[in-house]
Amino acid sequence: MIARIPPLSIAVLLSCGLHANEMNISGTPVLTASLDSGWAWQVESSSPAGGPWTPTGILVAGSASPVSVRLDGFPADHAYRFRSHDLKYEVTPSLVRGWHLAGIETDVKQVIIDASSDLAGWTQQTVVFPDASGNYVRAIREPLSPRAFFRSIPAVTLLESASVTSYGPADPNTGTSGFGPVKNEMPLIYQNGLLAAVHTSDFNRGGIPAAASGECYELSGPAGRATVMVNEVTSTALVGTIDAGREYMDLSDQAFGQIAGPTSIGIAAVTRRLVPAPVIGNLKLFVVINAGGFYTELRPYNHRAGVNQLEIKNHGSSTWTPLPRTSYNSFVHNGAALVFPLSVRITSRFGEVIELSGIPSMTSGDRLSAASQFTTFPPQAPEPVQWLAPVYQDGFSTVPGDSWSGSGYGGTALNANSPAAAYSGSSGLEITGLAGFNGVTFSHNTPFARPDQGLLTFAIRSSSTTPAHPLAIRVNGSDSTGAPATSSLILLPSLTDTWQVFRLPLNNSGIPPVVSSIELTSRSPDPKPAVWMDDIRFIPH
Repeated sequence: MIARIPPLSIAVLLSCGLHANEMNISGTPVLTASLDSGWAWQVESSSPAGGPWTPTGILVAGSASPVSVRLDGFPADHAYRFRSHDLKYEVTPSLVRGWHLAGIETDVKQVIIDASSDLAGWTQQTVVFPDASGNYVRAIREPLSPRAFFRSIPAVTLLESASVTSYGPADPNTGTSGFGPVKNEMPLIYQNGLLAAVHTSDFNRGGIPAAASGECYELSGPAGRATVMVNEVTSTALVGTIDAGREYMDLSDQAFGQIAGPTSIGIAAVTRRLVPAPVIGNLKLFVVINAGGFYTELRPYNHRAGVNQLEIKNHGSSTWTPLPRTSYNSFVHNGAALVFPLSVRITSRFGEVIELSGIPSMTSGDRLSAASQFTTFPPQAPEPVQWLAPVYQDGFSTVPGDSWSGSGYGGTALNANSPAAAYSGSSGLEITGLAGFNGVTFSHNTPFARPDQGLLTFAIRSSSTTPAHPLAIRVNGSDSTGAPATSSLILLPSLTDTWQVFRLPLNNSGIPPVVSSIELTSRSPDPKPAVWMDDIRFIPH
């Protein structure tokens, strides 16, 4: 589906026949106003015909500086205003228009959003994960080129979710894959220690010992991105990864620091994709051992794709003999004498074959270069993006590296499995004992980067007809220097016994660039009724 930002206010939608679902470009209201500090302000909307004002659930904290709020997904032709949480004050903002993409992709797990200025070349903008109904909304960043086209494509090869840990500083001289003796001819990511160990089931992919040796993955985590090369195997994995059908990698400190940041506790959640190894030049072959021509160990290296098979053919023979592969990534010949000049044939995991022919001799330590490099690589998954599990949805997230927990303080109690408190699904959070500036804290195991232009969204209500107020939300974390930081208090409107869904724009209200926890806090000493809370999540826009 292709759409273009129009020169006027009418969006043009063109079908390119890729799928039957829809994507539209729509105007985004962007509100700017000076809002007094000490209050939280909710955006209210009214139809173009001047109907009643309706709360949108968008909440921001007032500050000394003008606040600008994007309303991606909201109609551009409505009227908007800010209203204080206590309903006493109203502020009319200035309004300009940006743009957003909105779409429906039913039965699709991941959608690639691309942009182009001429329809000749496309650049990936992001990957979106549609909600349970197939809906997604994404902001279009300004400034735009004079001609801006966008398309949405269901991902054929999906990003994988993985949990990663850190095993310490990498030593390129060692590793089960055996590339240490030839490290000076390996890609720079190998030489720089951007290495990974994978579980035995992945290392011996498809039942082939050491098959993942030299393969590369691009990762995106809570603090950034990195490309790593598989150099090692581990027989242990975190509970909730391999045993639960989730990928697992143990990264060198160098790689882990790039994707998780310096404040991580040693575990993080990532998305990943298999990528061609960033090799320079042609495939090469290392003669690990050659003993009298009867015993030989050969090891391919500097290969763009993983290796599945190595075969040899003696001079004067027409028969290719596959060599068994060891757990330490050597292809071993042990038997009849080799007849030179010898030929070697190497097959990639994708079936491409490279041949080294006319090899006059082999001596331990020899490095032989092929005349070509693997070029075949299947369509790749989208570029990895940060993905965050819901904070709470029928329970706190237990994804290793993306897990959340909750606890009360100051006398507040938290029931994390209350069927009565469910907004959706089977259970919700019941919070009791709110009074005297106490509350609950929801903590993430690893600090993560605040999603750009994203939202913190949650459903909340009083458990009874007695209103619950005043309550506030606060987001804690750190600033760009790593120093502790916290957001402004975002006061909630009085909670009734009707569910309300609130959305807090993350680029407003002083929410730190790195997030570690969320608080719901009482702002008066008066006892309050139990509060129910559910469907807490961070959503990128």
